Amino acid sequence: MNNNALKQLRQQLNIPVIEAVQLLKENQNDIAVCTQQYHKIQIEKLVEMTQCEPILAQTQYQAFACNFEKALSSIHSIQHKSSTVVFTTSMDKQKISGEIGIFVWKEPKLIEQKEQRAFIPLDDFKYLLDTFNSVFLLEDPIYTEDQSFDICGHNFIDCSTCQIIIKNIKKIKTHDQPLKDFLQEVITWLEQQLEDTKYLVFYGNL
Repeated sequence: MNNNALKQLRQQLNIPVIEAVQLLKENQNDIAVCTQQYHKIQIEKLVEMTQCEPILAQTQYQAFACNFEKALSSIHSIQHKSSTVVFTTSMDKQKISGEIGIFVWKEPKLIEQKEQRAFIPLDDFKYLLDTFNSVFLLEDPIYTEDQSFDICGHNFIDCSTCQIIIKNIKKIKTHDQPLKDFLQEVITWLEQQLEDTKYLVFYGNL
């Protein structure tokens, strides 16, 4: 065991000796890799304990300088303030825990308002995917790069682009009543969100 590496790792992460030794063994005394693995595990614990999206766990963990307890408390606070509405063709809207799909929320968030997010299971979002892909060049306000719609990550879509998407959703023809209801619910909710926001974020948790 490299005692210098052990001392340095414990100084960086402030963790028990046993945990530090295990990390060093698993990563051939590479302190940088040990640190990355430790933070990855901490974020995964936050996700497991709160059932939040990984991106929320990551951002809160980083925002509180990798303080696990503070990040956990912040996530619980955010979850208490927020509510999630589910749009689906399924009869049971309650069984979404752990499902793969698309989360939607406003950006920037209004601190004084209770945040409301939407969730569309991937099996239902497939009815909308062509509509989103038709607007194939999206300008990401954070990275300022053109990109296509990503069902595995973040899509920051401005109001004018959202209006085009809504217009195209309205053109979808179907004789299936549950699908009609689903499409109308999505349209109504999106239009309401666009009244007081600059962007909508569509996050795929695939």
